[in-house]
Amino acid sequence: MFQLTQTVGSNTASPQGWQQLELILRKALEAGISPGDIARLIERHLQNR
Repeated sequence: MFQLTQTVGSNTASPQGWQQLELILRKALEAGISPGDIARLIERHLQNR
């Protein structure tokens, strides 16, 4: 999850950034993390910027 927040906080404007974000999201979902938990994590991260 730390890697997810680091990626969201980094530059996703490039194709490589989006590919990295997609990979991390896939790994999180495969690990059993719910989409709702991922959304809350991202929301908290963005609010604390």
